[in-house]
Amino acid sequence: MRKSVVCYFSFPFRRYVRVPKSLNLKEEEYVTGRQAVVEKCLKDNGIKYRQEHVPVIAVLGSGGGERAMVGLLGVLAQMGEDKLLDSITYLCGVSGGHAILFYPCRSLKVPTDKNKLMERLSDGEFNRSDILDWLNEAVEDENYSLTDFWAATVFTGL
Repeated sequence: MRKSVVCYFSFPFRRYVRVPKSLNLKEEEYVTGRQAVVEKCLKDNGIKYRQEHVPVIAVLGSGGGERAMVGLLGVLAQMGEDKLLDSITYLCGVSGGHAILFYPCRSLKVPTDKNKLMERLSDGEFNRSDILDWLNEAVEDENYSLTDFWAATVFTGL
């Protein structure tokens, strides 16, 4: 599973940037575990791949604002309808368009909650109490980051 990574940094930055030669142990465990889920999804959907190589599939949401969020939501909703969500190894985003990934609802069921979420995005009203409750829970998560806080406060206008 270990793969070599080549990365070039000029001398002044080298001391500040860790250049790994492979995935860290936790990441390797995640990818290995996720491969079984991806493999099952691909088989269930009749998607062919080289048997010895389960693909690592990433979905990236980018762009700023509501249009980008709705675009990513549409992609995820369609993947859900096509039963392809489990084919994703990494789901990530850059800029404001990925804020939908941090929407204050960790148990979001994309296809069923899509219309409800679209309504809430379009009317611009958010229950501050719900968002603060979500933030209080999110802080306890070991994967909590300031992006969670940013998404819940700036994105919702708190």
